Amino acid sequence: MPRPARVLRVAPVPLRPDRLSDLERIFATSVSVSEMATTDPAVLSEAAKSLAVDAIVLDVVRPAPLRRLVDALGAHQLLRPTWAETRTSRGELQPRFAGYGLIEGDGTLRPVADGELAPGE
Repeated sequence: MPRPARVLRVAPVPLRPDRLSDLERIFATSVSVSEMATTDPAVLSEAAKSLAVDAIVLDVVRPAPLRRLVDALGAHQLLRPTWAETRTSRGELQPRFAGYGLIEGDGTLRPVADGELAPGE
């Protein structure tokens, strides 16, 4: 049985079940999530190193610190939420979580396939 994936999640709010399910899909195993609210790159880098994480999830991070975090933490697999729109019963468009995407070197997000980031033994 594969070991659980280790993820460092950056967000000021607790992880929602739908997001945990998507992480389990991406890693094809259970996921151990450590959460931090700081956006200090040095603190996050040290935490990622000490936890030996498989990925860092930049979940609820404003655009201003996001580029700085991507630059500082680029040695790790970085994940970011993607969004789709759904219509409400009143016909209004509302964003909804559509899974995590992998942040590429140029800052773009690409979809992550099932099990793509499965941890090694």
